[in-house]
Amino acid sequence: MQKRLALGIAILLCTQTGLAEDGFSGKGSLGITYNSGNTETQDLNAGLSLGYGHAQWEHKANLGALQSEENDNKTAERYGLKLQSDYKLPNDISTIFGTVRYEDDQFSSYEYQASLVGGYGHHLIKTDPTKLKVEIGAGVRQSKLKDSAESGAGEFSGDERIGLTFKGGENTEAILHLVLNFSHKFTDQATFTQDLLVEGGKENIYTKSVSALDVTLMGNLALRLALEIRNNSEVTPGTEKTDTTTTMNLVYGF
Repeated sequence: MQKRLALGIAILLCTQTGLAEDGFSGKGSLGITYNSGNTETQDLNAGLSLGYGHAQWEHKANLGALQSEENDNKTAERYGLKLQSDYKLPNDISTIFGTVRYEDDQFSSYEYQASLVGGYGHHLIKTDPTKLKVEIGAGVRQSKLKDSAESGAGEFSGDERIGLTFKGGENTEAILHLVLNFSHKFTDQATFTQDLLVEGGKENIYTKSVSALDVTLMGNLALRLALEIRNNSEVTPGTEKTDTTTTMNLVYGF
């Protein structure tokens, strides 16, 4: 399992406009870590979240980037984009959604993964301190495995995978989609969140888990501890299936 520990300071610039249910909202994030001495490391992660709600509709866009270097050699480079639209049903706890996800990870077995999914969402718990929402859907995913030269592994032939069709390493398959979003506010100063995404197909099962604890230090300043785990069930030979990122950040919102 490949692990990268980034202990640094991140500043989250948060702006919110409009009403609670209608209007625009947004959040930007930037995290930088630099170490020097026997080993020089540089880490950069940035994100942008935008939202717009009107009547029964809610639209969200999330962008993220991660880059890491050690002694002038890149050790991580990843870019991601997710777009989602939700239509709230009259009961106010259920939604119908459509979502698009794209990820480009230069240090994984895949050049890219892109998925298009539609489905149903439901709040199992919706109280002030605790919230739990589940999404279930189905769709299609296109991905491209790196060839043997890029991955550093031996020969790999997509024709050997029963029921799958490859063209230059590309694969398109039907997938099932599951999302769990959980949050619990212990106090006004401490909140725990757990987000889980599972996309499963014949070729690959992609899983992403993000666990985070936000603790308010004073005013708008908070400490954020987070653990992110990504897993691909099918990878090229010589590549780890799981990547883990641990972060401890200072968070500022206004």
